[in-house]
Amino acid sequence: MFFPIRTDSPLRNTPYMNWVIIAANVVMYVVQLKVWGDPGVPGHTPTIALWPQDAHLYQFFGYMFLHGGVMHLLGNMLFLYVFGNNVNDKMGHIGYLGFYLAGGVCAGIFFMFFGATGPRALPLVGASGAIFAVVGAYMILFPRANVTIVYFFLLIGTFELASLWFILAWPLYLLVMEALNGGGGTSHTAHFGGLIFGCLVCYALLATHLLPRDQFDVVALVRQWNRRRQYRDAVAGGWNPYLNPAPPGAATAGAGGGGGGWGGG
Repeated sequence: MFFPIRTDSPLRNTPYMNWVIIAANVVMYVVQLKVWGDPGVPGHTPTIALWPQDAHLYQFFGYMFLHGGVMHLLGNMLFLYVFGNNVNDKMGHIGYLGFYLAGGVCAGIFFMFFGATGPRALPLVGASGAIFAVVGAYMILFPRANVTIVYFFLLIGTFELASLWFILAWPLYLLVMEALNGGGGTSHTAHFGGLIFGCLVCYALLATHLLPRDQFDVVALVRQWNRRRQYRDAVAGGWNPYLNPAPPGAATAGAGGGGGGWGGG
């Protein structure tokens, strides 16, 4: 077993909205216990859960504030705290709240299409879909950040891993644990739906400059990779940067200058 406990991404502002969402989940879990009883007991699933056989619009919002037990709640809130603070800081409070809720709704839709199979499909509860949207956004915004991970098998310790690799490996880890534990009632389709939503939407927000860009996000990494690829292709084709500063096919500004370098003149 392993789980993240912190990242090394600095915060510029206090992530109040992320804390409000965490508090709302905790309060809702207490309400869930008082109104519907122990969520581990059959027949105690709230009506605001996402029921595949009788889905309503309000359930696509309600289910993400319910949990199947205290460990389910604590695990989800840990991930939300570790990754959500920086995403909240980047998006702002209102933008982050809208992104979080939209990620949960998208995860619920993904569950309805790909996870709710059969007439006895279990209802969906848990913030995992919305949280995985936030985790996907973190991977796009901070792919070079390091995540400190606690592990405990025979030994207990910590190690650091780049967020890009940790987040990409986590779905594989979930599938392995599902195979070993027989599923345990966990709907990983909602996880994947949220993760896909978070990655695609956040990448689009960066590419269209609706989110502030920097040299460390995934869009910058893709552009750097493309420049390196172009350089390797040009050198492999025989271009010598020491004899001719401009690579083959480079546009030269200042027509009539006769120079062959970057920008002519």
